[in-house]
Amino acid sequence: MKTSKKLLSILLSVLLVVLTVSCLAVCFTASAEYSYHYIHFGTYPQTRVNETTALKNAANNATWKSYDYYIGYGSTNDPRVDGTMMVGRYMQFADFFLNGVKYRAVKFNYYRPYATNWGPVASRSYQDDNGYVTDTTYYFEYEPLTWRVVDNGGTRCYAICESIIDAQAYQNVVREESGNYYIGTSSVYANHYDRSSIHAWLNEDFLNTAFTAAQQRKIHSMIYLLTRSEAANDYYVPTSSRRVTGTDYAECQGLKVESDGYSNWILRDDAHSSGQYVYGVSNGSIAANSFLVYSTSNGIRPHCILEADTTSDTTVNPGLYSAGNKIRTVNVTVNPAAGGTVTGAGDYGVGASVTVKATPKTGYKFDGWYQGGTRLSTNKSYTFTVPDGTSSLNYTAKFTTAYTVTVIADPAAGGTVTSSITYTNDLTWAHVVATPNSGYHFVGWYEGNTKFNDGEDWQFVLKKDITLKAKFEKNDAVNYEVITPVSEGGTVTGGGTYHYHELVILTATPNSGYHFVGWYEGNTKVEDSEVYKFGATENVTVTAKFEKDASTDPGTPDPGTPDPGTPESVCPWCGGQHNGFFQGIIGFFHGIFAKLFGARY
Repeated sequence: MKTSKKLLSILLSVLLVVLTVSCLAVCFTASAEYSYHYIHFGTYPQTRVNETTALKNAANNATWKSYDYYIGYGSTNDPRVDGTMMVGRYMQFADFFLNGVKYRAVKFNYYRPYATNWGPVASRSYQDDNGYVTDTTYYFEYEPLTWRVVDNGGTRCYAICESIIDAQAYQNVVREESGNYYIGTSSVYANHYDRSSIHAWLNEDFLNTAFTAAQQRKIHSMIYLLTRSEAANDYYVPTSSRRVTGTDYAECQGLKVESDGYSNWILRDDAHSSGQYVYGVSNGSIAANSFLVYSTSNGIRPHCILEADTTSDTTVNPGLYSAGNKIRTVNVTVNPAAGGTVTGAGDYGVGASVTVKATPKTGYKFDGWYQGGTRLSTNKSYTFTVPDGTSSLNYTAKFTTAYTVTVIADPAAGGTVTSSITYTNDLTWAHVVATPNSGYHFVGWYEGNTKFNDGEDWQFVLKKDITLKAKFEKNDAVNYEVITPVSEGGTVTGGGTYHYHELVILTATPNSGYHFVGWYEGNTKVEDSEVYKFGATENVTVTAKFEKDASTDPGTPDPGTPDPGTPESVCPWCGGQHNGFFQGIIGFFHGIFAKLFGARY
């Protein structure tokens, strides 16, 4: 009986294991076959558009507001994290409508630091790396936000924003004390989500900017960041959806863009008990201890829970993961290969909304998205709906050099000119060379009437499109004057008027009793030899200097020099010696007589 019970127990255990494994397999398979669909819900500034006169006028008439972004004043060697971060009014925006389309204009006179404990300088910001510079106004179009909806059934559904829409600090005001990081002067850890700056930003600034009052009523509770468990769950965020790009607007806000074009985004779970870090997604993987709470360069990818009927009154785009959906491959290439990087390639469902993005490398600018020979868009981010079909869709991002240099020979018969462009140390270098033809000489490089350089071989940093003229002159078309001033002590020959590069021969001949010292231009000695040869290239004054020879008559003392045989103590007037006080007085007057009437001895 006991044996039978043991066998029954073993059989039941085996059956239980089989059933458990089967259930797990079914659940896992089900999670891999979940149904997604995409909706457009809310609008937010996303794609940058070029300035026009109409946009500029509309922005000037709009109401400008400050972002009230935080800055600190940490030095290069001592970035303080002491809770003294404060609001700076250096970055502003204005929302306005033009022809029924909503836009946001952005300008800033200082760079937004990539962490709130730094001061606003370019070396501590990613805005300039993304192509956004101070004292310039940029324009962004409000566009629908794309959300991927996980259909849980029931009365609510789970929606995740498909792109990074902004860049914000998790916590603006942070204080470090004994290795721990707190919110301002409080004792609450800086990575506490409910008390965080990003929690407030999502449910105030973002909520009121992106959604109408009617749309806000469709949102259950609040806007959130994803937790690390949600971000790691393939049901919520498939692996292919963890690597995302930011919008143009996010890059303007200071989002850090990695070399592959993708950006990191932060999560809401604590990552370290000290309060300094939070979890985030880096290169498609969950990462800890690398996302500072006071960093402003990490992306924001919000999620929310929507009322189920939300999908009935918004645009629905089936995605790759919809059951039974037809799939098309999107290929993106770069032309030229060195011009930049692109993102967005992959497999998508018919009807899916796809965004391909181009990022120029240093020295290049984006020309446009092409399909075959047709240019589809000049915006770096191009969004399209996958059409029905089965073949691959091929898109090319074309780039051109950021600046051009054009060189012209003036006159054309005067010589030849060449130019080239290279890129080193994030700078664009132009190299221009002018080679005169026989009978001509090079005068200089000119832009308009302004002369920039007189070197035939010239390299410089290129900061704009430029047209340079290499000016040449005939050798016999210009004369140069060589002046040789008359100098005491000798004669000079060879001065006069010469053609360009004509040989000049100057000869200096000392007079009797003099010798030649050298040829001088001003105070600079240019030649030691009495014969000086050079080619005429400019008007010049050359002086031959001579000096008297040293005296050779040892019997003739210099005037006023006492006879070397006469002791200094002998009076030049009376011939005597004046020693002592009274004699000294007499000697003083005798000395005066000798100077007035001449020495008698």
